[in-house]
Amino acid sequence: MDEDSEEWNMARAFYQRLDEILTTCTIAQMKGDGMMWYKGLYRLYVEIQAKMNDAQKKKAGDMLERITKLKINALQKRISVDTKELVEFELYLRQILEDRNMLTPRKDISGL
Repeated sequence: MDEDSEEWNMARAFYQRLDEILTTCTIAQMKGDGMMWYKGLYRLYVEIQAKMNDAQKKKAGDMLERITKLKINALQKRISVDTKELVEFELYLRQILEDRNMLTPRKDISGL
């Protein structure tokens, strides 16, 4: 297997993970499963943070920290959390994916 083929296979695996995570987030949101949605967004953040610039990492990290505090507080009190924060975080992460051409990938992965 040549180097280009290996690189393509790794990129393909990355995009398959992204697709699975985004699907999980969508289904969780539609079912009203805030915890699974949160976990999916957390995983999405982990997957793409290496592709973010410093300002994006800071903003996403701050958003995630706020959501995490809200979620922990809600779990302790056994109440639901307003989904506004989750929606904003998901939209922000999806915009990063779009800006980096990761929502509709091309076979040319040289720009990743």
